[in-house]
Amino acid sequence: MPIRKTVNDPVTNKEQTGTVVDIVSANEPMMALKLADGTELRIKNSIMEVLLLDEKDRNGEPIYNFSAQMNVQVYPPEKTKNGA
Repeated sequence: MPIRKTVNDPVTNKEQTGTVVDIVSANEPMMALKLADGTELRIKNSIMEVLLLDEKDRNGEPIYNFSAQMNVQVYPPEKTKNGA
């Protein structure tokens, strides 16, 4: 039996209903950013759930809503780590 959920659209503040779609495959690589001060940021987005909304867009195409978690790791430059 499909799982049905209702979510709030943050733009219109309108409730929307849809069906949870199972994730069967995911490739969620880590992204690394190097800042001018030598700090490195490592960011990974993980999709937790995908919801196919009952409502379609203006062209009749499906609309998806998803829940995600962002994990961020901050690595300061070596001189900051050593207290210099």
